[in-house]
Amino acid sequence: QMEAPKHLKAQIQACREGTVYEDSWDEKLYNCGCPSCQISSDDWVYVWDGLDIVGYVGKLPKKLEIPLGCTGLGPHALAGGQFEEIILPDSIVSIGKEAFMECMNVKNIDMSACTKVKEIEEKTFYNCDGIESVSLPLSVKTIGAYSFYECDSLTTVTFAENSKLTSMGESVFIDCDSLTTVIFAENSKLTTIGDSAFANSGLQSIEIPASVTQIRSFAFQECENLATVTFAENSQLTNIGGNAFDYCVALTKITIPASVTSIGDRAFTSCSNLTAVHINNVS
Repeated sequence: QMEAPKHLKAQIQACREGTVYEDSWDEKLYNCGCPSCQISSDDWVYVWDGLDIVGYVGKLPKKLEIPLGCTGLGPHALAGGQFEEIILPDSIVSIGKEAFMECMNVKNIDMSACTKVKEIEEKTFYNCDGIESVSLPLSVKTIGAYSFYECDSLTTVTFAENSKLTSMGESVFIDCDSLTTVIFAENSKLTTIGDSAFANSGLQSIEIPASVTQIRSFAFQECENLATVTFAENSQLTNIGGNAFDYCVALTKITIPASVTSIGDRAFTSCSNLTAVHINNVS
């Protein structure tokens, strides 16, 4: 952690050696001359290790623009920031866990330009109450546990065409009360929907991509508004985990793909309105 002097309104950046030069007389900063030091004129103050932003000091602006050339956001880097909009440059390669944790005011996250990011780490957008929509870049291969936990205003998640996403971790969208729509690419490569991935969310319908082989335990548990579950043509699904659709009370019928070889304990327990189940084309 680096604390800025109260009188300081210019930006502080630390070079790779961790050196900051301050002239307290005329309230200016001077870098040490190494290539990693770049003093800008922004009002907010961030801590920089030469490549990644690793923290900040002071009040972030409503519109937060990450500087071009920054390659990453470190763990917890912008957590708790009160910005409403963020612009991420295409130079971003990595976003650390909890990077945006509890940023309550941001409404939309457009990461589509960040085509070098391969992983959304755990708890990246944890409890970001204000987020309404998220667009993830096609380069993302994995989404870590609790990445969007309790993002109560999130309504839509869109995965880009040619998305490389293969794995969705535990409790990724758990307790997202307003989440009604998840759009996977037609040529999705997703293979695993993790434990409790959408549990207790507001999903109303979902089409499981053909590439998915595993729906893990509790994946859609207590999705009380989930009325329609369909599986894409030529589904490769082999396993539906225990309690996967437990207490999906709006679900009235479902057709299990012929590829399924295992359905876990209590997979459809408490689905009180489920009247028709088709398994391997046999009712």
